[in-house]
Amino acid sequence: MACLSKGNVDSELIDTLTQVRSWNILGQRMELYDQLGRLLARFEVR
Repeated sequence: MACLSKGNVDSELIDTLTQVRSWNILGQRMELYDQLGRLLARFEVR
């Protein structure tokens, strides 16, 4: 999930977060995964 276009980012983020079943933090990066292990979102410190 990347916030590249304008729109209702809040509702898209909330919809994505409701699907998170696991997460992983690697250094400056956090990854969120669904129940099948698919990457839903990646956040990086910049």
